[in-house]
Amino acid sequence: MDSKDLQQELRELLGDLPQRAIPTQTDEDRAQAAANTGGNPILDVAAHSNAGSTPFIDYLNGDILHTLQQPRSDEPEEMTFISLAHVMEVLFKLLCYEMLRAKDSIARDALDETRVTLRRVHKTLEFLGQTWGVLSTITPHGYLGFRDYLGIGSGFESFMYRRLEFMLGNKQPRMLEPHKHVPSVYQTLKRTLETRSVYDEVIALLHRRGYPIDAQALDRDWSQPYQSNESVKAVWADIYRSLPPHHELYEFAESLVDFGDRFKLWRFRHFVTVERLIGFKPGTGGTAGVGWLRHIVDQNFFPELWEIRSQL
Repeated sequence: MDSKDLQQELRELLGDLPQRAIPTQTDEDRAQAAANTGGNPILDVAAHSNAGSTPFIDYLNGDILHTLQQPRSDEPEEMTFISLAHVMEVLFKLLCYEMLRAKDSIARDALDETRVTLRRVHKTLEFLGQTWGVLSTITPHGYLGFRDYLGIGSGFESFMYRRLEFMLGNKQPRMLEPHKHVPSVYQTLKRTLETRSVYDEVIALLHRRGYPIDAQALDRDWSQPYQSNESVKAVWADIYRSLPPHHELYEFAESLVDFGDRFKLWRFRHFVTVERLIGFKPGTGGTAGVGWLRHIVDQNFFPELWEIRSQL
């Protein structure tokens, strides 16, 4: 992916909501404003805003953002559920954004850039995991008070989460099905399904660094689920055995495991929170509820990095 392709994909991810005009400022402008106000906030912002708005509203589209939380029941706890679901969706988008950048830097052998991006991704995943702490404050009584209004709606249908899973290598073609009647979403997910994942780029990097990787791991049908490969496992084992922990590739491997660790914890908190709310009742989207989620917790990204642990 060249720089132009990356920027196009990032722009597509961000969407096409028009940006509102905001006068830009320099350090000199800010210094002059602080001198004029004596260091106090500017209270008359009309001259700096669009009609009926403020610069901060314009920058964040805050007036739109705060219309999105619309409970459908009289149950007060529904607001917590909707608000935290929105937070998760935004964080999924941020993770997709960062992982597109990580994928690009890996393809360019720019692991210093990748390391910076992954450090931010790790913190984002930690924050994402904390959302379940808030959601777990919803009582069973409160959840049952609005659950029927979900219909068959389920986080299972989150297209941004699905995009993230596909980007990371959890390719499942059947997961396109819920989105087939939403053309823009379907085409984006299909493209993500059919192109290399972040982990596919990692494997290609190892090959470029001179490590022996089987051809079937380097050129395959990218839309199919990744299967653990013995040559990839052998390469990771060699890196862990022969390189010191401060070596670039060793640290990179551990960063990937850190990512998988935090993602697994998020899935586990999901599983526990759902069990806390509804026990073993079926899920809203037709799943077996926590029984299905338990299976999801057991999935690992970057499988060989986990498998070699018992061989070291």
